[in-house]
Amino acid sequence: MDQNESSTQGQIIALWRAKWFIFGTTVICTAAAGTTAFFVPKQYEATVQISPNSPDKGGSFGSSSSDLGGLAALAGISLGNDSAKSEAIAVLQSESLTEAYIQKNNLLPIIYSKDWDAQTNSWKTAKAARTRTLWMANRFIDRRVRKVTPNVKTGLVTVRITWRDPKLAAQWANGMVRMANDSLREKATEQAERNIAYLSAEAAKTNVVEMRQAIFNIMQKELTKAMIARGSEEYGFKVIDAATVPEAASSPRKAIWALVGGAGGLLLAIAVVSIRSNLRV
Repeated sequence: MDQNESSTQGQIIALWRAKWFIFGTTVICTAAAGTTAFFVPKQYEATVQISPNSPDKGGSFGSSSSDLGGLAALAGISLGNDSAKSEAIAVLQSESLTEAYIQKNNLLPIIYSKDWDAQTNSWKTAKAARTRTLWMANRFIDRRVRKVTPNVKTGLVTVRITWRDPKLAAQWANGMVRMANDSLREKATEQAERNIAYLSAEAAKTNVVEMRQAIFNIMQKELTKAMIARGSEEYGFKVIDAATVPEAASSPRKAIWALVGGAGGLLLAIAVVSIRSNLRV
């Protein structure tokens, strides 16, 4: 029998002799992790499933893209059909929209509730007043509260809001989508109005019938675009499944905590026994 086999057998014998120590450590760690999970604040996840409106369907945002695409192709510029969808998703996650939503709904005292004095309606410390800003809250929401997940296969987008209050989680998920739609609609309306004003000025400068007719055709499309934008609440995103108030917490998952604790306890016990066995040799 060589030295490696002898060492392996020695380790196995040492582990067997310490089986009750290993078992006890595993049970204790499992119980400790499971108990700790009961004291960890619950988090609730609200989801809303949306579909970015296509610029090629129904004259939604970017409805003139097919005409502009032909002109852009002649100029060697590519305007992908998915550009408007990508823009809508970017707006949904944008810093400006998030900060606007925080400010409109006065969420700073809610996000940083531990630093807020509800009785005096002010921050508890001067440091909190300096650091609890819209910028910091935006980073917090982007990293720990909101998750936007596009599905490449279906084209749908899932917005997840994770928060300790289930009602607020659902409210924020629906509210951010609604604000994104409002922002995209206002932007499209303003752009169409600017285009109409420019086209009107250009039409007044020429007496060429063909040129005026071409301008009026484009202007009609811009008028249609503005009309659709003003009349559509779901301009950028169509809500497939709105967020509802979750009844069960998404975390902590006590079973997983117990499982991880037990696995950690088992590995810790084995490591301790192995170290002791090696030191005795």
